[in-house]
Amino acid sequence: MRCCKKVVANPGKIKFRQLIIFASTVVLCLLLMSICLYAEDLNGTIRVGGTGNALGSFRDLGDAFHKLHPGVTVVVLPSLGSSGGIKAVNEGALDLGLSARQLKDSERIYGAIAVELARTPFVFVFSGKSGAINLTLKNIAKMYAGETKNWPNGTPIRIILRPESDADTVLMKSMSVEMKEAVQKAMSREGLTMATTDQDCADALEKVPGSFGAATVGQIISEKRAFNIVTLDGVMPSMKNFADGKYSYYKPLFLVKGPRSSPATNNFIEFINSEEGMAILKKTGFIALSGK
Repeated sequence: MRCCKKVVANPGKIKFRQLIIFASTVVLCLLLMSICLYAEDLNGTIRVGGTGNALGSFRDLGDAFHKLHPGVTVVVLPSLGSSGGIKAVNEGALDLGLSARQLKDSERIYGAIAVELARTPFVFVFSGKSGAINLTLKNIAKMYAGETKNWPNGTPIRIILRPESDADTVLMKSMSVEMKEAVQKAMSREGLTMATTDQDCADALEKVPGSFGAATVGQIISEKRAFNIVTLDGVMPSMKNFADGKYSYYKPLFLVKGPRSSPATNNFIEFINSEEGMAILKKTGFIALSGK
């Protein structure tokens, strides 16, 4: 008579199997939790505002992001200026600020963080349906100083100014010694139009006969503005010439966020820095700084 051999299970193998089952369960739970959290992240409203020259581009970025994530609405507010956008982020009134300058020390203490996202050519423009002119910085300085008062056809040159602390004014003053002195003189000239925001400036440049002033290619393209760009010192400020380094004047775009950004805001920032987001920036007149 045969005896049945009793098979004793290997305790080590049982514990190993239990460990695998436990680990798999934990991974599955974490995966389900991440899916739920991700779904929550993609709901809500993202408020964006700041320098006016980037508003058109960010409306396009917001629309594209909304198509991918219908639960999130990106609201781009009217121009607040760089300082206004930074202040609103620090106060929690905005999720993202757009600035044409780096943060001041007094703005960093509240926790705001600024990263340079892109650059767009800073250009001089004039009103009219068509036309092309080549000017030097010395020519432009004489116009701002009031030494050159009329266009070749006799139309008075009407300079559109920006506030003295505005990024555009600071940029113009940095272009040359002559420009710094001329812009300073223009500030004290009577009868010149002072435009508070980028949009006010663009409106005046379109509507005022004989107008002359500064703008950016980013704003011109994204807002489909109808004025002519000056060829400066023989170089047309096209995107190609800017990318190739032939045209050197530009206005930076800093993305400003608070110390505690919402998940939806962080998702939007990731989209802006994605291949699709960078393509939208390029299409609307900005050259994105990859790796920033």
